[in-house]
Amino acid sequence: MINDIQNYIDSATDQRRDLYLQVVAKLKELLPDISTKMAYGVIKYFNSKGYIYLGYWKGGVSIYPGNTTGIAQFRERNPQIKTRIGTINLRLTDQIPWDELLLVFKESFKLS
Repeated sequence: MINDIQNYIDSATDQRRDLYLQVVAKLKELLPDISTKMAYGVIKYFNSKGYIYLGYWKGGVSIYPGNTTGIAQFRERNPQIKTRIGTINLRLTDQIPWDELLLVFKESFKLS
């Protein structure tokens, strides 16, 4: 399983991998003991309180929070970031609002 996770992360050899690793680092700052597993073709980051899926898309990194209520607030405050129902799509060219993204993480893991 660990090899599957590392293989997935390494499957992007461009700037998407760097962005992915930045998102994971922020998530692990908040939740250092978070668990991982492959699910639905992407990586699921989870604990007993919640989860987030992270995956690649052609333009960057997609975040699929388990609790989507934070996405509406994120969209309101960050209309320049591409969002869809249940998804935040970070583009490589975006200025990432890390503090706002941490709020989405906190909402997903019931930390707020």
